[in-house]
Amino acid sequence: MISPASLPQQVWGGDSIDLIYRIDVPGAISPNTLVDIGIALNGTDLNSNLAVNINNPKIDSLRIVDAALFTLNNLSPRIFDIGDLANFEVIVTNTGGSSVELNDSTTIRIPSTPLVNAKVDTLQSDLFYSPGETDTLFFQPITLPSSGSFNAEIELIGSSNGQRFAQTLVDSTGILVGGDYTASAIVSPSSVDPGQQDVRVIVTINSQDTLAIDSSLTNLNFQYVISGNTFLPDSLNR
Repeated sequence: MISPASLPQQVWGGDSIDLIYRIDVPGAISPNTLVDIGIALNGTDLNSNLAVNINNPKIDSLRIVDAALFTLNNLSPRIFDIGDLANFEVIVTNTGGSSVELNDSTTIRIPSTPLVNAKVDTLQSDLFYSPGETDTLFFQPITLPSSGSFNAEIELIGSSNGQRFAQTLVDSTGILVGGDYTASAIVSPSSVDPGQQDVRVIVTINSQDTLAIDSSLTNLNFQYVISGNTFLPDSLNR
């Protein structure tokens, strides 16, 4: 018992007193179990000095349920350029047996360099999740400062069954942040004769990010049209 600090306590006629107890629920109890709460009260009538005994085996009940547990269904969007302003939407499901009320500490983190994060948008998002409920969490805009592939982390913070709830979900698919790419070309020499061979075309690719060029899909488009006829070079070697 946590209140009052000790017994006996005197209760005058017409008054009442609250006896507050704190219990620890055994972990071995199976979910969906109904536990009856009873009381045995012993005291003394101060007027007659007679013993008072109250025994009620069921004054209330307590149901044991599965804890809340979330799964991540989808995160979008997933493809960005460096410096893009991302508005993430995350679809989650409460697959547990308890309701959860999330709060404004719920956060999405992108483990880039530097690490960036954004809080949940409480105006757009429904933060209450009943068991089995699926809904979308909308997050505040976030600027993505560096390139790479990142697995977003969603930290769910709230309350469930009167106590703090916290769970971190990791997006295993990942988001992709790329850089800007430009290409320019120089023809050497810039003036040629009909039938001239070994004309060089130098293509310069400027990349803000690490880039792998696919040799089978990279081609130089060389053609010209005279009087409606299209002409291609006799050879095109790289």
